[in-house]
Amino acid sequence: MLEQRKPKSPWFAFFAIGVLAVLCGLGFNFFMPQGIGLRPSYVESPLWKSVDLKEAMNLWINGAGFVDARDPGDYKLVRVKRAVNLYPAEYEIIYPLLSEQLKGFSSLVVYGRTISRFPAAQVAQKLSEAGIKKVFVLDAVFEDLEEAGFPLRKRARRQTS
Repeated sequence: MLEQRKPKSPWFAFFAIGVLAVLCGLGFNFFMPQGIGLRPSYVESPLWKSVDLKEAMNLWINGAGFVDARDPGDYKLVRVKRAVNLYPAEYEIIYPLLSEQLKGFSSLVVYGRTISRFPAAQVAQKLSEAGIKKVFVLDAVFEDLEEAGFPLRKRARRQTS
């Protein structure tokens, strides 16, 4: 009499197909010249240089321009004095209005970084591509600026009576 085989779990097949798909996708991406990078181009091959808080303070003292790449709402609440806001999503609209002002600085420092996002790198890459030679990205989160002694401009609270 023939023994009946116990059918394999469908989860094994699901897992095997998933692993095979991931391996094929990574292999294809690795061997194709137009493959999709695992990190964005503005982080993978930056046209800007990174600076720490001390170097950024020296640049600020020497009159460098500062660009706040954070959300406009955050910029309105608190920002570095003399900084202009250039959010990545609004770059194409705002940059033409600020281009002459930004090109007038000998160097630019772009700040705006969170744990999960790096809009400063994106804006700095676009500024470098636009022909601005000395573009730096602050390698710190905004909260570190106040602790480092940067002069900040805070939104005044309205008096309520």
